[in-house]
Amino acid sequence: CCVVDLGAGSTGIAVFKGSQLIYETSLPVNSSHITNDIAVWLHVSKKDAEIIKCKYGAAQASDAFDLQEIDYKPFGDEYMISHTRKELCDAVIRPRVEEIFRYVAKALKKSGFDKACGDFVLTGGGSQLQSILNVAAKELSPNVRLGVPLNVHDPKRFVEKVAYPLFTGCFGLLRYIFKERMYATSHKSDNTVKRNSVSKIFHWFLENC
Repeated sequence: CCVVDLGAGSTGIAVFKGSQLIYETSLPVNSSHITNDIAVWLHVSKKDAEIIKCKYGAAQASDAFDLQEIDYKPFGDEYMISHTRKELCDAVIRPRVEEIFRYVAKALKKSGFDKACGDFVLTGGGSQLQSILNVAAKELSPNVRLGVPLNVHDPKRFVEKVAYPLFTGCFGLLRYIFKERMYATSHKSDNTVKRNSVSKIFHWFLENC
């Protein structure tokens, strides 16, 4: 199985055989490139481009996108301009998403694990892009799904379920930390430094994730 983490800073690739990690690498092309492409194409700030991507973005256009317009104000213009969602998807988003997955396929082929990976799991913030599974199925494998953390106890809904793919890495690390503490065989004083380090990591994730 190959896990593809579509992050803002990089695209992570991890190949697992059973529960063992047997290969990992990262690519410099990532979901922030989609935001940059939108900013350049529409002549808007990266902040506005990110909002447009989250609200209107899709990896593959549907027929209904022809009727859905995006109104925005480019830099230096005092009047609003409109584009359809289909134009945004076909001209900007889909080509970049296809490129990212082709880089993933190329990296797997170079590593020799391309034929061994029959199943793909997408996670990270970029995996929340609408219809991204359709493009991944075309470029990587028909056996592709969205990966989300399981059995999350969050009664106060600190994180909305729709955003779970964005925080998969954080959930996994926190679960690992708690598991290590729960099944620790010793609580002697010589483990104080280790426990303090775990506590610092835990509090860092609470503040930043």
